[in-house]
Amino acid sequence: MLRKYPGIFLLLVVIPGILLGDMFQVAGWVYLLPAVVVCGIGVLLLGKERYQRAVLFFGVGLFLFSAFHFSLYYVPTGSNHISNYADRSNRYHLFGTVIDWPDLRSDRTELKVALDSIGLDYNWQVKGIVLVKIPDTTTAFQRNDRLEFYGRIYPVRASKLPGGFDYQRYMRLKGVYGIVYLHTLLDIRVDTRNRYSVIALVDRLRLALTKSLNRNLSPEAAALASGFLIGETRNIPAHIYQKFRDTGTLHLLAVSGSNVALVLGFVIFLLQPWGVSKRVRGLILFVVLILFTLLSYGEPSVIRAAVMAALVIVATLVQRPYNLNNIIALTAAIIMLVDPTQLYDVGFQLSFVTAWGIIFFTPLIYNRLMQYQRHRWYRFIFFPLVVSLIAQICSAPLIAFYFHQVPVISVVANLVIVPLVSLAVIGILGVLLADIILPLLGLFAGSLVNMVLVLIIKALDMFSNKDIPILHINDISFLMVVLFYATLLLLVWSFYSMKVRRVLIIGVVVFVNIFLVWNVMGALASQACTEVWLSNVPGGTVMVIKPNESSQADMIITSLRSKEYPIDEYILVPLLRQLKINTLENIFLLSAEYDAVDDVLRLAKKMSASRFVIPAGLENSVQDIIRFSLNSVFPVDITIAGKSPADTRKIGYYPFEGGIVVNLGKEVFTVVNRLTPKVREYSSDGQSSILVVGYPVKQGNIDWDLLSEDRYPKIICSKIIHSTSKKLPSALSITDTIPKYVTDLTQAGSFYLQIPSF
Repeated sequence: MLRKYPGIFLLLVVIPGILLGDMFQVAGWVYLLPAVVVCGIGVLLLGKERYQRAVLFFGVGLFLFSAFHFSLYYVPTGSNHISNYADRSNRYHLFGTVIDWPDLRSDRTELKVALDSIGLDYNWQVKGIVLVKIPDTTTAFQRNDRLEFYGRIYPVRASKLPGGFDYQRYMRLKGVYGIVYLHTLLDIRVDTRNRYSVIALVDRLRLALTKSLNRNLSPEAAALASGFLIGETRNIPAHIYQKFRDTGTLHLLAVSGSNVALVLGFVIFLLQPWGVSKRVRGLILFVVLILFTLLSYGEPSVIRAAVMAALVIVATLVQRPYNLNNIIALTAAIIMLVDPTQLYDVGFQLSFVTAWGIIFFTPLIYNRLMQYQRHRWYRFIFFPLVVSLIAQICSAPLIAFYFHQVPVISVVANLVIVPLVSLAVIGILGVLLADIILPLLGLFAGSLVNMVLVLIIKALDMFSNKDIPILHINDISFLMVVLFYATLLLLVWSFYSMKVRRVLIIGVVVFVNIFLVWNVMGALASQACTEVWLSNVPGGTVMVIKPNESSQADMIITSLRSKEYPIDEYILVPLLRQLKINTLENIFLLSAEYDAVDDVLRLAKKMSASRFVIPAGLENSVQDIIRFSLNSVFPVDITIAGKSPADTRKIGYYPFEGGIVVNLGKEVFTVVNRLTPKVREYSSDGQSSILVVGYPVKQGNIDWDLLSEDRYPKIICSKIIHSTSKKLPSALSITDTIPKYVTDLTQAGSFYLQIPSF
């Protein structure tokens, strides 16, 4: 295996090393010292011509070095790491360098800044990356700019959704250990980068490309062209972006190997009339690869394709045969040696799984259908369909694992849209070339390419029709993904081996029986109970109540604030899917900003809610949004809550102006918008209750013990704003002043409770 597949050997060594470094968060030298010793032994064995043992020792050394490299950059160690200064009340004087392209949002700009010094009365050296958020969309700051600013460093909080996206881990895998919020652009002093650096030249070239496309194409077509060619998706309208996702063709907006191949093919076509030698052509292609990778923001799929293309070019230049399985494994190993966290990137995983699936399975089908290769239906219809099907089968488990949905129509959509996009990319390159030669010629070429891009949009409209089903996956484990790929490999192998066919059949039978027995035992062991989930939403709290093993639930939302993104789509629906909830019986909206009410109304329609309960203060807002945004069509019964809670001694929901009492028999919840003196009145019926407060609470203004004595033995707050009073003893931290029976959801992440029904 070592001689035939050295790339796979390297990959099998590097991946466990990264996992080791991630699993055991220790200092890098713990791995570096034994790595040096093991490699030294490998050198001695190499001198004694014991090559196989030497290679094994070098493999162990690379395994340990991979763990060291991960720990060096992504494990916070040392007193000077920036994580030690997060979550403090000090306003620091910060110095650092922008290390990535700015992320421009609709209402803010985000910059990743590697800090090198920090100060109060004097400065000292630090290491680590912070995410700087500026409340304005600006291009005043660019990659490699050196910044000076003042600000407080806030820690990156853990995931607030049960089983959902872990934002803290996501940011830490990018090396980010703190967030700095700035009030204005004027808070930053910038020392601009060298105007003639590579990054600056790339930025200017990218700007020139987008300006050329905007001159020669319509606005929507120009935005799509930028996305297809270099992955610039900022100007693509939200409704078109949504259609790409619904049809399973979103990967077309992430520049991939096909784009790299088309660009290289276009360059080779331009070089043919000049009769350049292979070496000169190879050098030019290398430069084009590097430039295109930088233009495409260094996306994982582009890096993968560029490294693979570079390895193929090198093998061709030195006239060495190559194996594509070896090439793709070596590519993955090289990328992860440079950036270990790519292993956890969804785009990286999908890119390599899809590419490897096509490389592995396509030749098997190609060789078995040799006799049909001359037929046009085979070359233009059947074979592209097979390749698209292989790509979808190989990527579907990961898509289901991460996104919990698989578009049923994606295979057919890709078969139609992918060729159109490839044609569009070639046309876009032609438009850019024509615009350089003669602007009028660029306009003519743009008019032709514009028709292709409009046709792509029409195809998206057809395949994103609301009547076309999307397969929703409520739960899929990583073990199931591994079993799927193992079964797929055994299935292919079984074509060539009788023994493997027998093992596969026996394995499937055993697995099905174990699965059935497991489910029966789980059904017998499960008790009838009610599950309660509490998590944060923008501005407040969401509470989900559902009977065990039921797909129907009730939801309570309080103090909801509007965001630039749809809250129902990005937060509430994924939460319900994660909890295996398909429909909502009741939705209780206790309070919300005007611009956030429509998010809850859309949720009620999507989840087929039976009743929508609101306080009287929200009635006019709800009716206005239904009339103007939903075209007076809202098939959900709207109920107005009373001014005060009714008799809450029976099991049920008791909404009132400002809150709701939820009696679940064994447990009672009192959910309120704000913590006011009236909260003490809500427990006057003699019942102990869990108090849930949606709006942030200032801990310095609350007598927790008094609330606890008023029959609130457990208090849950969406957020506790810590007091910074200097009257507290220096030895007493702020968090120690909050009792154990009080939960801050921003710290805890979520709250879960199982309540027996008997």
